[in-house]
Amino acid sequence: MLKTMSAAVALAWAACAATVMAQDHAPPNFPGEYAQAYSDPLAPFNERMFWFNLKLDHYVLHPVAQGYAKIAPTPVREGGG
Repeated sequence: MLKTMSAAVALAWAACAATVMAQDHAPPNFPGEYAQAYSDPLAPFNERMFWFNLKLDHYVLHPVAQGYAKIAPTPVREGGG
């Protein structure tokens, strides 16, 4: 009985985790493409700002952070609090 319950709980947990992981790794919609119909007057602005932030992170912030990690010693990087 205990093994059956344990197996059922493990199976349910795995199914939930797989669903959440699939949602987290789904690609975002391109600007103008809505995953669902909703009434949000700021949606176009939010989509453009989201894509701007993605590009800013990819082309500016990530390279700066990598350069900082290469030149700054570990105590300096980890001592900032």
